[in-house]
Amino acid sequence: MAAGSVALAFVAGVLSILSPCVLPILPIVLGAAASEHRWGPLVLATGLAVSFVAIGLFVATIGFSIGLDADIFRDVAAALMIAIGTVLLVPRLQVRLALASAPLANWSDRHLGTTRQGGLGGQLTAGLLLGAVWSPCVGPTLGAASILAAQGRDLGEVAATMLAFGVGAALPLAALGLLSREALLRWRARLMSGRAHAKAFFAIVIVSIGVFVASIVLASGLAFAAGQYGPGVSDTEIKIGNTNPYSGPASTYGTIGKSIAAYFAMINDQGGVNGRKINFISRDDGYSPPKTVEMVRKLVEEDQVLFLFQTLGTPPNSAIRDYLNEQKVPQLFVATGADKWNDPRHFPWTIGWQPSYRIESRIYARYILKQLPGAKIAVLYQNDDFGKDYLIGLREGLGDKADKMIVATQSYETTDATIDSQIVSLQGSGADVVAT
Repeated sequence: MAAGSVALAFVAGVLSILSPCVLPILPIVLGAAASEHRWGPLVLATGLAVSFVAIGLFVATIGFSIGLDADIFRDVAAALMIAIGTVLLVPRLQVRLALASAPLANWSDRHLGTTRQGGLGGQLTAGLLLGAVWSPCVGPTLGAASILAAQGRDLGEVAATMLAFGVGAALPLAALGLLSREALLRWRARLMSGRAHAKAFFAIVIVSIGVFVASIVLASGLAFAAGQYGPGVSDTEIKIGNTNPYSGPASTYGTIGKSIAAYFAMINDQGGVNGRKINFISRDDGYSPPKTVEMVRKLVEEDQVLFLFQTLGTPPNSAIRDYLNEQKVPQLFVATGADKWNDPRHFPWTIGWQPSYRIESRIYARYILKQLPGAKIAVLYQNDDFGKDYLIGLREGLGDKADKMIVATQSYETTDATIDSQIVSLQGSGADVVAT
């Protein structure tokens, strides 16, 4: 979807020069830029592209800054795309749009006339101001690109879409700028003759997209009215998935899963959530990542839960994160304090919950420095992200004293039958404080 938006934005940028108040004066503007400097047209085109991108970014992001949610913006976007495409198809509407935006264009034009045009700096400034002058004239294409950009998942996608528009607008100007002034004037007539067909084609594309988005909105509304929801939800039930180690080396943690089940049972006894009962499906993974993957696939593909909640353990959650994000199934409030869960850019469907292990370990380190400044510390840690975060946090908290105060470290696997050998090794280190 992002690649399609970028491509359409690029096409919109290219077609922006076909505006009736832009195309006729392009040869004059580019000819003047070429007479100032060899690279004048290229710098002018760069300034114009930057101006368009800045204006488009403002338009694309302003909706979110005033609190509009994605559904509202999608509905408005569909209507605007249909309206923009209609304007491109109906000449009378284009004239009215140009008349309505004339005061802004005239104001910008007066300020442009007072700007020094000499040198590359002057051409860059001229390009920036031309973007302000021409933005009302290219409103349909610039508006369409802004709407496409606003549907990006993050600021990076928004910027990429608007950058594609800017590049699309700049490339024809840069290419035309390489021609002589006489050649530009000869090409003017040919460009004018083809602009109507190109604009009509782009208008049809924009209207088609708008109608498609509007049909999705309508279909979603009808499905909701008919009581049809996504996986895991009905008028009477909400399915929530979970994995916990009810057996194996970490079975003590299984108490957490039982506590959650008891709480949801209490909620159900009180009437549920808006009349819906919670169906909490918790499966035993034995704290084994391969088993976790198997259980989660069953929860998603067979039980069709709405989301995963409080899946326990750093290694088990690490094993299922990619799968859940690919399936777009929320992995909510994972029961692990590893730092890796705070990565919404790459894993937007995963949300952490408890305090970071590293922060916790730094607190221990500060306590040791204050209360036991001469301590000799032995560290016993689990050999995975869970245990390594504790060791990293302890070193960070001790700072430059870490190497001196930590006299021994030993790791263990969750599958180890005993840790006797590690304890013997730590005992021989002369440590008087054990961190584990």
